[in-house]
Parts: sequence; C-alpha cells; structure tokens
Amino acid sequence: MLQVKHLKKSFGEDLLWNDLTADFAPSTISAIQGKSGEGKTTFLRCLVGLEDYDGGSISLDGQGLKSEDIGLVFQDYQLFPHMTVLENLLLSSKYKKKDMDLMEKKAMSRLEEMDLLDKKDAYPKALSGGQKQRVAIARACMENPKVLCLDEPTSALDDGSKESIKILLRSLADEGMCILIVTHDGPFAKDLSQKIFHIEEGQFTVTRP
Repeated sequence: MLQVKHLKKSFGEDLLWNDLTADFAPSTISAIQGKSGEGKTTFLRCLVGLEDYDGGSISLDGQGLKSEDIGLVFQDYQLFPHMTVLENLLLSSKYKKKDMDLMEKKAMSRLEEMDLLDKKDAYPKALSGGQKQRVAIARACMENPKVLCLDEPTSALDDGSKESIKILLRSLADEGMCILIVTHDGPFAKDLSQKIFHIEEGQFTVTRP
C-alpha cells in the first residue's frame, strides 16, 4: 500500500498543497485530475524523489519509498534520441553496474511484452507516438517497480494507441503494480481507473470510491 499523509508543498511563499492525504492500493489504477496549477505533476515528482516536499510523509507498506520501488513515465517520454530502443532500456542498469547479460534478457522480455521486440534496434525518431510511450513504460518497468506513475500518457496518442496503452496498463496492474496516472483525458481516466482523485485547494477528493 502506497500511503501519502498530510503532504505539504510550497514554492517560496506560494502554498501549493497543505494536506494531501491518500492511500493507493497494489493491483489498482488510480487517475489524478485537477485544474492546471494544482500540482498534479509536482505530486508525481515528489513521489519519485525529483522534487522535495515541505511536510508530511510518503511510505510504501509502512516503509520509506525507495527509488527502485517506483517508476515514472514522463509526458514527453524522455527517450534518448541517439540511443536505440534497447540501449534506452539498459542505460540505467549500465550506470548502476548491474549484470548486463541478465538485464538485457529482462529488457528483451519487456519489449516482447510491449509488442516491441522488432523495434529493439530502432531509434526513437523512427517510432510512432504509441510506440514511444510503450518504450518509456518498458524502461520504467525494468526494475519491477511496485508503483508506476505516468504523466499525461495519452496527450499525443490516437484512439488506437490509447486502447493499446489501456490493455498494457491493465496487464501491469494484474502483475501487482500500483499505477497512478495524471491525466486531463476524462474518458480515458473513467474507463481505466478504479479511483479518480482530484487535487483541489491543496487536498485530494475522491470522485469514484
């Protein structure tokens, strides 16, 4: 269980939230919505450690959240254009000096799961938006995170690609992942998620219990 308790965040003298509190269960998909400026992306960045928060706590199963426990898929994918698909997936493992033979087998398995095995030697510029999104998800899943966060995953996708992403995310949730999606896409959120959280005036409200 991912637990967020009384999370507080300010930018200078501007208070963003004063009491974000929510529980996110494993094997579930939760959407996070709200007006621009309410701090939806900032919330994801706080979860993954890219942004500091000013008060409150974030825990996973009663323990502090570790970097390997959580993956993030950025809105613009953040794929390295000079690297192949396979190289993008293996970069973090290489940096952390892991067993590269083992990690390459794992990367190939993830690509097969994402229906991208035939794209392993392609560069990002040769991929469609949906394919880039799946590569970004595969990369975020390389360390088998317990929590997977996605920032506006459908913003550049056509309807067909959206459907394939839905199928993929449901499959990952079935593996036991807790999935959090920041999205303005109301129909996508309604169709995919078990709970929809709104950030409003610095707090969470749940519109789908």
